[in-house]
Amino acid sequence: MSRGRSVYPDLEPLILDVLNESPVPLKILSINFIINEKTKKIISLNTLKAHIEDLVRRKKIVKKIDKDNNEYYWIKKRAK
Repeated sequence: MSRGRSVYPDLEPLILDVLNESPVPLKILSINFIINEKTKKIISLNTLKAHIEDLVRRKKIVKKIDKDNNEYYWIKKRAK
């Protein structure tokens, strides 16, 4: 592990929880704000982005880029 790198092993469930609770897709800054409020800690935006990109790569969450190059993230809900 490189020096100075922050690792939050409990960050993945928090990200999934925030996206699961949200009725609309969220930007990374919104996700960061909600997680910082829940944990009462300041988590770096770069750390969060790395975790989110890993979740996208593992297909646990969906990433959409609109025409203005805004990135939105959400979880596909299963049909009941």
